[in-house]
Amino acid sequence: MRTLEERFAGGDPLAVREAYEQFQPSLIGVAHSVLNNRDLAADAVQTAFLNAWRAAGRYDPERPLEPWLRTITRRAAIDAYRSRREGVGRRTPEPVDDGADEHAIRRWRVRTVRAAVERLPENERELVDLAHLRELSHREVSDRLGIPIGTVKSRLRRAHRRLAEELAGV
Repeated sequence: MRTLEERFAGGDPLAVREAYEQFQPSLIGVAHSVLNNRDLAADAVQTAFLNAWRAAGRYDPERPLEPWLRTITRRAAIDAYRSRREGVGRRTPEPVDDGADEHAIRRWRVRTVRAAVERLPENERELVDLAHLRELSHREVSDRLGIPIGTVKSRLRRAHRRLAEELAGV
């Protein structure tokens, strides 16, 4: 009897479905950690499985399937995040008559967020800058700063928590 990994590598649609049912909950968590939105995370997981099915011939069935799927899911989530950010930047500007009030509120929010970031400890502020403003991946931040990727993730998580607490009412 062939393993799930062997059937998946062969492009068997039933194996893809079985893998989806088995790994989908943990992959939703992977995508959610990037997108912070359950619906977008579910979409990213579906995209990841479609990509994985297309790439099944490149999968080595001697290696565990879940880590390979997690990598594809993370990439799909990052692509979705970037697409969403690019889409936000391409919106048509609001008409000026909608009032200077909204523009003033937006400027105030930006200043408030920047001030909150400035109050972070130096190591967390630097990580937020690299990961969010310069859009580097965790691996790129790790390489640039010469610290383990796990440290990058934990410090970013801590920074996100601090910012969320400070900006809760904004």
